[in-house]
Amino acid sequence: PGVANVSGVPLHGGDQLLGEFLGIVRSINEDGGFGFIASDMLKAHGVSEDAYVHKHYLEGFSVGAEVSFIAFLDGRNGRPRAKDLKDATGKVGQQLTNQH
Repeated sequence: PGVANVSGVPLHGGDQLLGEFLGIVRSINEDGGFGFIASDMLKAHGVSEDAYVHKHYLEGFSVGAEVSFIAFLDGRNGRPRAKDLKDATGKVGQQLTNQH
């Protein structure tokens, strides 16, 4: 199945759903309880920052893991956030190749 991209759908608290994307876990801060996901797909969607992700969603993943995730803009600060991570091993590189 392809990756859905539902843009501009409002969520609770003013959050704005961007859709489902592929990316790579770039960093995990164990002490702070969060991490970041780098995603060329998200950047192509006009979001220049890596997506913040709470440690709850990072369980079972390590830095460098290929993941699919739901991205949304935080209603409080407009910054990208990620949730509902799933293993996407082998799909991220394939997606990058298909964009050219």
